[in-house]
Amino acid sequence: MRRTLTAAAAGLLLVLGVGGVIVFLTGEGLDRAEKWVSISVGVISLLLGAFSAVLAWRSWKQQSPAATPAAGVQVTDSQGVQIGDHGTQHNRFGK
Repeated sequence: MRRTLTAAAAGLLLVLGVGGVIVFLTGEGLDRAEKWVSISVGVISLLLGAFSAVLAWRSWKQQSPAATPAAGVQVTDSQGVQIGDHGTQHNRFGK
C-alpha cells in the first residue's frame, strides 16, 4: 500500500512539474523559451554525466563477488557435459 501511495504521489508531482514548465515556457514566448530549454538541457546532461561517472567509478572500485569462486569449490574439479542439439550444458562441481 505504501509503495502504491508513493508511486501515485511521484506521478502527481511529475505531472504538476511538467504542467508548470509548460505554463512557464508558454508565458515566456518562443525566443526566450528556446533559450530556457537549451540551458535546461545543458544542465541536465551535465548532471546525468556526472552521476554516470560517479556510478562507474564506484562500481570499478568494488570487487565483483562473481570474480572469486565460492568457498570449497575447486575449479579443477568441475565437469561440463553438453547434451542435445540445443547445446544445453550441465555442470557438476566438486566430488
